[in-house]
Amino acid sequence: MSIKNRVNRSSILMACLFLVVGFMILYPVGMVFFGSVWSSMPGASGHLSPRGYIEAFGNPSTYSLLWTTFWLATVRTVISVAIAISLAWIMARTNVRGKRILEISLLFTFFVPLLPRILAWIVLLSPRTGLLNVFLADILPFHLPPLNVFSYGGIILVSILVWVPVLYIFIAPAFKSMDASLEEAAKASGASMWSTVTRINLPLLAPAILATTALGFVRSMDSFVVEAMLGIRADIYVLTTKVYNYINLTEPPNYPAAMALSVTMLVITFFIVFFQWKLLGGKEYTTVTGKGYRPQVTKLGWGRWIAFAYVLTFLVVSTFLPLGVLIWGSFMKVVGVFSDSMYTFSHYQRAFSASGLWLAMKNTVLMSTAVATAGMVLCSLVAYTVVKTRVSGRRVLDFVVWIPWAVPSIVMALGFLWAYLFLPLPFRIYGTLLLMILALTTTGLPLGTRTMTSTIVQISNELEESAKASGATWLRTFTIIMVPLLSRGLVSGWILLFAFAVKDLSTVILLYSPESTVMSTQVWDWWRTGFLEEAIVLGLLEAVLIAICFVAATMLGERVGPQMSKEQRPTPKALLQ
Repeated sequence: MSIKNRVNRSSILMACLFLVVGFMILYPVGMVFFGSVWSSMPGASGHLSPRGYIEAFGNPSTYSLLWTTFWLATVRTVISVAIAISLAWIMARTNVRGKRILEISLLFTFFVPLLPRILAWIVLLSPRTGLLNVFLADILPFHLPPLNVFSYGGIILVSILVWVPVLYIFIAPAFKSMDASLEEAAKASGASMWSTVTRINLPLLAPAILATTALGFVRSMDSFVVEAMLGIRADIYVLTTKVYNYINLTEPPNYPAAMALSVTMLVITFFIVFFQWKLLGGKEYTTVTGKGYRPQVTKLGWGRWIAFAYVLTFLVVSTFLPLGVLIWGSFMKVVGVFSDSMYTFSHYQRAFSASGLWLAMKNTVLMSTAVATAGMVLCSLVAYTVVKTRVSGRRVLDFVVWIPWAVPSIVMALGFLWAYLFLPLPFRIYGTLLLMILALTTTGLPLGTRTMTSTIVQISNELEESAKASGATWLRTFTIIMVPLLSRGLVSGWILLFAFAVKDLSTVILLYSPESTVMSTQVWDWWRTGFLEEAIVLGLLEAVLIAICFVAATMLGERVGPQMSKEQRPTPKALLQ
């Protein structure tokens, strides 16, 4: 009877989660396909029509867009993955100097928001007033063409600096968990270092490298903010910026063509994911077994200082230089113009006196708090169902939760726009924080679920079984035993989702209104309307908010420390009392 009740409870939980998650993810994605064959704007009367596809693909420039999007994504992915692999190898497999400080700095780079970094590179490499161009013109005895961030080279450079830390976080665990005995056996058999790397290391790392490459390519195809801020001014367009133009810079908005291009991005993305699965399907890459394993640390000798300099150079160029330039530029009357009285506090005075700043900050905190809280509740239940139950359909639930990683953010935003304008609701939702919270919670599900899955999988089933044998209900077992043991993962995931919501622009760029503006959209609006210095000030405030999240996450890790040993784990009886 108890087993039957347990199965029923698990099935009910699974069904409820699938309904909620399916509605949050599959409904907006489905509306993208519907919108591509609807003849008018979302929420307006119309009929089924292929007009969007005819307009989009009847325009010869669309094929140029596809090619530009593809080759930019390829170049950025190859370089970013190569740098991420080198950083992962140095940090996980060598005795590089200052490893602890470098690792914390790399994690901090992951937290730094995108918009302030792009603004910093505009300040540095703007062709006429860029600080680096002004500096080079003063010290060089000859004239050089100015470095121009508004170009293909600028887009590639900034994208690489932004995406390497993300890819590093995904690929580093594979380097840390690879058993050293495999390499030692190869060397004992007389294999050279090159043979060991090509025949042992690379095949074992293939899943992580391939998954990271696929993620990098998908996110490069999805990229919007870098291309919008650096490309549109130079008449460089990719699929995402063209979708934005069709909706925001075309009168009237051409939704059918925008949705047709969105479907194109979806199809390309799903094909990449499917190709990755087929390539790895049915292959075993086990390196960690029940016999135990130990990673091998390569002694670099004096080369560890070269490795340290390599990682430090990346950190300086990708994070510390841009942030320093932003702080400096925020005090200049006109960024890049040097004079005897070039410093001022007026930008801070204007920014803090603007009503839009305080509204944006208030909305950002409210929105990010709601996203982090609701997201972690849902992610915890999903992760628990996938890891701790055996109910049928849990793998399908796990797959659906990961779909937002494969859907470009601006496409997901369009899906939400169509989904909730067509949905007959008794209240207005478009242009409100509620719709932005729903969209960001949905796109943050993969991140939160991954965090909770890695935490839940470490908790033995014995604790739950003992509690149930003592007469505890499932709800009491989950709240009194599981939640305290999951507190580290819950708080870490909450901080990650909060930071994710603060940083995101691509998801909310089509959903916000003047009443629901947040820090990222306010920076975008100020930059777009020519208030660069005020945008820099707000970008710095956004970076400070993210830095607080990072410090909180770091302090949490130091405070909680390593996972509890078996002897340190509390007994079910102690937790229930």
